Amino acid sequence: AIMSFYPESILVIGASGRTGVHLIHAIDDYNSKPIATSRPQISAFCRDPSKLDEDIKSKCTKIVQGNARNEADLKRALDESKADLVIMCIGNGDSTSKNDIRTASARALSNV
Repeated sequence: AIMSFYPESILVIGASGRTGVHLIHAIDDYNSKPIATSRPQISAFCRDPSKLDEDIKSKCTKIVQGNARNEADLKRALDESKADLVIMCIGNGDSTSKNDIRTASARALSNV
């Protein structure tokens, strides 16, 4: 048997970056289609919500500010969004290598 999963809420971590923005647009596009079997709410998680343009903000039911390497910030984002699906779209930190920031973020999320 094939199992289907239709999330009610999606948390996009790294929402202000290029990949996060494209993902939010894709989820919103899916939600607007008549064939959509569910229309999940979108929560955006990013360090600086002022980097989100108004179009992206309008597609999100919640915007949570925080650092993806901080367990407390991630726990707060999960609690506030009530997400049943989390998608990591972490990019580069200003002074951190790609691997270091992605590893630190994944470790923090796995500890929540």
